[in-house]
Amino acid sequence: MLLITKLLISKLKQTIIIVAISTILAGSFAMLSDHIALATNPTISVGTNPYGVAVNPNTNTIYVANEGLNNISVINGSTNTLTTAIGVGTGPAGVAVNPNTNTIYVANFISGNVSVINEFTNSVTTTISVGTNPNGVAVNPNTNTIYVANFNSSNLSVINGSTNTVTTTIPVGTNPNGIAVNPNTNTIYVASQLSNNLSVINGSTNTVTTTILVGTGPDGVAVNPNTNTIYVANFKSNNLTVINGSTNTVTTTIPVGTKPEGVGVNPSTNTIYVANSGSNNLSVINGSTNTVTTTIGVSTNPVAVAVNPNTNTIYVVNQLSNNL
Repeated sequence: MLLITKLLISKLKQTIIIVAISTILAGSFAMLSDHIALATNPTISVGTNPYGVAVNPNTNTIYVANEGLNNISVINGSTNTLTTAIGVGTGPAGVAVNPNTNTIYVANFISGNVSVINEFTNSVTTTISVGTNPNGVAVNPNTNTIYVANFNSSNLSVINGSTNTVTTTIPVGTNPNGIAVNPNTNTIYVASQLSNNLSVINGSTNTVTTTILVGTGPDGVAVNPNTNTIYVANFKSNNLTVINGSTNTVTTTIPVGTKPEGVGVNPSTNTIYVANSGSNNLSVINGSTNTVTTTIGVSTNPVAVAVNPNTNTIYVVNQLSNNL
């Protein structure tokens, strides 16, 4: 997401698309595209200028960060209804969940801090100061560690989830945005938009072990921990970089829609979902063959994707849409 777009405040009501995917497998997963049934459920109106989305698969709850209203929409995944809205800092952007502690973390882009939310009370328990213009946020539930990408200070804040304190700050590339964690290897991946690269960080030592060149204007990042594969959506080059986490090498590049931003993975089905903000659709990719199996039309300006692997449901935030 370009900075000028990120700061846009839309007066339109926004929506979150829910795409329910039911798969009928026959023989092998490679035949998924021949047996996939797609259904678009009614959209759910959320706040103004929504940007980030996260899912707690254990409670089947979805959280949407609304930049224009400075709050988080909380959605019941069983009923697809909005249950409450929680006030946070100014310009909430990224949101992440630790399902082990039922804690939600919201990166507030304008106020330069992270709101920590207790899922059971739907209340902010504390606010943690981080770097300049925090945008992306990710959690390693195994270590209860939170990572925040600070867009304009070009570094990564590392937060101890037990004490809610910043333990260290790690320099990365210029304008880091997307971030993802592989909890199995305790490795963090940070995409820097102006450096066109991905910083690979060892979670045990909090050091950058290598930097991988990707496409132009990298934005969203996602990981399949089962296959140790990393996916980077490149906003300006309209493609997805696929990286082998064992060798830290690019294995292939997959063309997708226009201006891809958000990316999500269902590790259970080895399926990748890319939100294309310029073409208003979702690219569905088979992780075994690295091919686009279908494209799903959504609403205007889809920017973020989250997946509940337990229900095989995909959530797409449409930043500039006013449809129901």
